[in-house]
Amino acid sequence: MQEHKDRAREASPQTHITADDVPFLILHGTEDPLVPYDQSVQFDRALRAAGVESLLVTIEGGGHGGFGSPEPAERVRAFLDRHLFGKTVEIPTEPITAGPLPNAR
Repeated sequence: MQEHKDRAREASPQTHITADDVPFLILHGTEDPLVPYDQSVQFDRALRAAGVESLLVTIEGGGHGGFGSPEPAERVRAFLDRHLFGKTVEIPTEPITAGPLPNAR
């Protein structure tokens, strides 16, 4: 992978952050086997450093989606209510604990 550092850098959303970017909502499970959780932590930091509003919602024990809890969808709804519909809503920032998946055995 290291032989294509320039391509990887160009493909990274962090490379393209500008102060006029729209607000970001990032949901990421700490046990994601496909995308390291730290990538979202770094992306959130870079957005904030550029003056972009960013909210990273940590899903403790969550994998790559399917978090087994309605709470992530509630955060998404609140974020959209605030940023698309101009509603005055609070968006909780504390981590969410992943629940069991519906077909977990």
